[in-house]
Amino acid sequence: PAKAVFQGRDSFEKLTAPPASPAPPAVSKVADDVYVLNGLAGGTHNVMFMAFNDYVLVLEAPEQIIYGNNSVQALAKIKETIPNKPIRYLVLTHHHSDHAGGFREYVAEGATIVTTAGNKSFLEKAAALESSLLPNVSRQNKLKIELVENKKRVFQDDKHMIELYDIGPNPHAREILVAYLPKEKILFQADLLNPAANGSIPIAQDATLSFSERLEKLGLQIEKIYGVHGRPTTLEELRTSVEKRRASELKTEVSGPK
Repeated sequence: PAKAVFQGRDSFEKLTAPPASPAPPAVSKVADDVYVLNGLAGGTHNVMFMAFNDYVLVLEAPEQIIYGNNSVQALAKIKETIPNKPIRYLVLTHHHSDHAGGFREYVAEGATIVTTAGNKSFLEKAAALESSLLPNVSRQNKLKIELVENKKRVFQDDKHMIELYDIGPNPHAREILVAYLPKEKILFQADLLNPAANGSIPIAQDATLSFSERLEKLGLQIEKIYGVHGRPTTLEELRTSVEKRRASELKTEVSGPK
């Protein structure tokens, strides 16, 4: 085809290309005792972790279907950042393999998995699988699962607090957790608001619309939104993404089918 076929309209937003080579995984301190490990899985996934008085809580264990060593890297960085405290809890937002697939390494560390009820049998079956590509779940450290019941669970001590909310059903997953840090006014989410590779915020998909609606109902005071994918975002960017979607739908209704 002629090159003209592939030319975008002048009104299209011009996007810059993402970096050719992603930076290696690195830890950023985002608040007192709160950290984000950026750049796992070739730069596509992030993990948040928090140092409580006596232990560490980790949010998400990204891993691809074929074992890619991501949890090994994550655990090394977490221990380097917060030495001498056990990793007691691993919170999994939902069941997709690139978010929960690296849980075995945490089980081997003695961590308890915290997730929703629908994921329990899935994780039990996954833990029972044997493969040379997967780290073993030892007999000494058996799989321990604690559930988020009645849509909410809180972890806290005298200095720290994390509130977990099941905001499902969502078009992305029937059960899906977000983590809210009320003191820091930080929200952590997975797959519900994903900046593009170049950092721009795309038009809201169905999962983002549902996410926005549930946040409004919860009434959380949020200043920063951290995600498993991409850079940190804000409530204002979330609203802009939703507004783009509403404007697009309104335009379609006005113009009618072609």
